Amino acid sequence: MKKFFLTLAAIMCCAMTTAVFTSCGGDDSGNSGGGGGEEDLTTPAAAVLTFSFTFNDETLNYFDMTAEYFDELGAIKSESITSKKWEKTVVSMLPAKLGVRLKATLKTDLDDDEIYSFKWLYAYTCMIVNKKGNSLGEYSKSINGVTGFPDRTGRHIKEKLANMSDGVVYALVYEVDSKGKKVESSW
Repeated sequence: MKKFFLTLAAIMCCAMTTAVFTSCGGDDSGNSGGGGGEEDLTTPAAAVLTFSFTFNDETLNYFDMTAEYFDELGAIKSESITSKKWEKTVVSMLPAKLGVRLKATLKTDLDDDEIYSFKWLYAYTCMIVNKKGNSLGEYSKSINGVTGFPDRTGRHIKEKLANMSDGVVYALVYEVDSKGKKVESSW
């Protein structure tokens, strides 16, 4: 968890540095031209979603896991998960659509009567920032949420997977308008 927060801090530092240097509108003649007043400090400019999954060994031994997410331009990207921890931070200018969904595909058949414990932790923060990268507040935050198929029979897990659309076992999406307000959204 410490690594997660250090990574988040490093990413936010980079985002703020980028925002500070790209938002300067001044020139050598003394005309600022870029504003920089109180309004810039309170005006929403971007949405930031930081997300992580941590898997137990049994999950990765039996499943191919794939994370799909909206990139900074709103396009859906896909990454295969091959290690116990997967993290992603996306910064998108407003209006923005941010989200992640996790897909699971069985690598091998499960014994119907055997008990399995497939679990993963998830953590995320969705916040709005101004042009300087300063947080204007969090929409949502979850640390150490647990999901998956804990202590279930192979039969139960296969039935659950058969009823899930495209193998999606977890999904989160936020859509934010140009004023920084959350609006209803779906994948």
